[in-house]
Amino acid sequence: MINREVKGRILNGIHRFHTAVRTNKYFQIPFQMFWFKYYLDEEKLNSKSKLIFLFEDGSVASFNPQYLAYIRCNYPNAYLVFAAFNSSFRYSKKKLRFIEDNYDYITSFDRKDCLDRGWGFYSGIYSKLSDLEPDDEYESDLYFAGADKGRLPLIYEVYDRMAALGLKCDFTVTGVKEQDIRSDTKITFNKWIDYKEVLKKTCKARCLLDIIQPGQDGETYRQNEAVAYGVKLITNYQNVYQERYYNPKQMQIFTRADDIDVSFIKEDYSHKDFPYNGCLAPYNRLLWLRDQLNI
Repeated sequence: MINREVKGRILNGIHRFHTAVRTNKYFQIPFQMFWFKYYLDEEKLNSKSKLIFLFEDGSVASFNPQYLAYIRCNYPNAYLVFAAFNSSFRYSKKKLRFIEDNYDYITSFDRKDCLDRGWGFYSGIYSKLSDLEPDDEYESDLYFAGADKGRLPLIYEVYDRMAALGLKCDFTVTGVKEQDIRSDTKITFNKWIDYKEVLKKTCKARCLLDIIQPGQDGETYRQNEAVAYGVKLITNYQNVYQERYYNPKQMQIFTRADDIDVSFIKEDYSHKDFPYNGCLAPYNRLLWLRDQLNI
């Protein structure tokens, strides 16, 4: 609802530049109120109703105090909800203070943040692409795509063991410092890949590798992708068994590379063995929010 696209190529380009995080890094460019009328189809909204305005982390207006004030003024009975897609340690103290001061309710996938900060725990949100289906003709045994973010030592550890055992590893790691790049691997470093391409590789992988960031206690996109597309997953997220989508036949938990049961990866299976039941549909979160806010 909040990231409604501004129509018109030129106007949309101006909007993207005017409101971009990078151009507003040090101070907010003035006159952004001009765009507020584009964000919502206000003719469909009753200003006196109890509404939920859900701002997902990274949306254009989520950190715009003028827009939040605009919503509160025009919809006095509405609830402003912020959905955090990062663990709290990824936010600056200033941003954390802004979130907790300006929103009525905050949701997070990180169990520790919810316990420590009193946020509402909700995980498992994903929209599957209808035109993309898994392929049982595998192009890789183990697939990983993601930024370093402190995970590189474990990525190397897993790669070394799996490659030594003859598994075909397709790893792409971004954000790696030049001195940390190893030339003795077939890992692709610091090459940006379109997300649609990531999903295509996901659907042609025998198994996905999921490594959470140090300090994180929550799900990742890799887990959601595995569920939505019926792909096996190995993950070092120790609490994945508590997630409502957990399937022990599809997922294996590890701490170190030596913990991984390689036969789990090598075993032939069909993606149809793990059919998707729609449990990650974003609409489910709206129903949950309605209950949490007693609407």
